Amino acid sequence: MASTKLLLMLVVLCSALCLVSSNSFSVSRRIKAPELSKRTIPIMTEFGEIFYYISLHVGNPPQHLLVTLDTGSSLIGLPTTTCTGCTQMERYNLTLTTSSIPFECNDISQCYSRTCGATPARCRCQANECQTTTRYSDGSFWNATIVYDDVRIGGYWAHVPIGAISAASANMFRAPSEGIIGMSLSSEWLNALFKQHPEVNPLWSICIGADGGQMTLGNLDANLYRGPIGWTQFVELEKPFYYSVSLENFKIYPRDNPKLAETVLVPSDWNGNGSVLVDTGASHIFVGQEVYDGLRSAMKALCSHGYQWIGFCLLNDKGEGFFESYRYDNLTVEQLDDMPIFELNFSDNVSVQLTWEEYLIERAYADGMRTFFLGFLVASKPEINLGDPFIRSSFLAFDFTNGRMGVAAKTSACD
Repeated sequence: MASTKLLLMLVVLCSALCLVSSNSFSVSRRIKAPELSKRTIPIMTEFGEIFYYISLHVGNPPQHLLVTLDTGSSLIGLPTTTCTGCTQMERYNLTLTTSSIPFECNDISQCYSRTCGATPARCRCQANECQTTTRYSDGSFWNATIVYDDVRIGGYWAHVPIGAISAASANMFRAPSEGIIGMSLSSEWLNALFKQHPEVNPLWSICIGADGGQMTLGNLDANLYRGPIGWTQFVELEKPFYYSVSLENFKIYPRDNPKLAETVLVPSDWNGNGSVLVDTGASHIFVGQEVYDGLRSAMKALCSHGYQWIGFCLLNDKGEGFFESYRYDNLTVEQLDDMPIFELNFSDNVSVQLTWEEYLIERAYADGMRTFFLGFLVASKPEINLGDPFIRSSFLAFDFTNGRMGVAAKTSACD
């Protein structure tokens, strides 16, 4: 998340500035009631936004909070009632919980754990308390004291370290988020759940529909996917702060003729070193400049066969299209349904097809106007970050025991 948050914030800011006019941007809250099912937990979304939220309960007696789900971090961070710079509607009240225990220390070495993230320097021991700071490339941050407390998601409780946030930058959290939960391979909550509840299989899944989503713990709900699950191995397991996988190439082809596919290879040195990441904290699919240019060239080659795709083959009077960040208004159903397929091919013969519904990002106005722009952006360094367009495309499973990610076609039950 840290590597893409600057670009994410810039995109969100640009979206706000570029789309605001006499027509106000319409955002419909898509918040569902908390689910008490033991294994299946609803994911809440906001229409037109890329953030995913889940409900959790913390402490005894339990306090209910809505937190952002982040596959690019490990710690739960909850703004406290005394937090400066926090604007959440609800906050973690340490004075009301009887199950909270301080994470005590005598020296900084006792604070070195997953709570420090990828950088132990983020931790410190002050006044016999472990403290941590999480910073992002856009300048946002939060400071926290580490405490242990009970956290329930669905029907499962786990006693875990929590970042009790005492200060945060104004741009760190946005409504309706009341905190953040790290769900990476090094996730404090997931690893505690699997250790404290041996009956729970160490895996979880996520699928996002048009009106929310579903997360499962310890099982794979067959109602949420169809067909076989393709499994691809994680790489860089010694650095488990992301889900890193091996992506071999992209293909682009017409819906009516896959044989015309143009292939864009992912540089071999990007794979195996943690440069291809699955990140719920990213608004787009971020790719390094070399791959981005390759995708644009592949599209031009397809256009030479006479295809008339708006924004790819038919450009504006300045020669700009989707790859030049140009936005198109009110595309028709026929124009959209004619758009090509983007295919991602992973190791272990796992493929994911993106239709326009995934790789084009849509914004809606109150007067009914719809604006579309490309869900790919250039990354700040040679890497690939599989953000929202990829997350929304499929049913995704994360298998801790076998170190692998599963991909399958999602069903309408994901809503």
